[in-house]
Amino acid sequence: MHKLMLTTQEIMNLTHCSRAKVEKAGREAKAEVVVGAYRRWNWDRLVEYYGGTSMESREIMLSTQELMQVLGCGRRNAEKIGKLANAQFVCGSYKRWSMDKIRQFVYREAN
Repeated sequence: MHKLMLTTQEIMNLTHCSRAKVEKAGREAKAEVVVGAYRRWNWDRLVEYYGGTSMESREIMLSTQELMQVLGCGRRNAEKIGKLANAQFVCGSYKRWSMDKIRQFVYREAN
C-alpha cells in the first residue's frame, strides 16, 4: 500500500494549523520521517493517531466556522453532523473537518 508522505507546508495547508502545531502533532503521532535534509510526515499515521480513519488521498479540511457556512447551521449542529460523519480531525487545540466525509454523510442521509 502506498503511504502518503506530505511536507510540513502541505499539512499546514490541509489543516490550517501553524508550523509549530503540525510539527508537535507529527512528533506525538510518530509520523515524522527525515531523509537527509528533508522532513516528511505520514498523513495516515497523523490522522489515525488523532482519532480519524485512514485516508487514501488528501482531503479538504474545514474549520468549524467554514463547516457552519457550508451546512448553513449553527456551531452545535455543525459539530454534531461532523462527529456523526466521523469527519473530525484535531490538530493541537484546533478542530478541522473533512469535507469529503461530510459530503458523503449528507448524501447518504438524504437518500
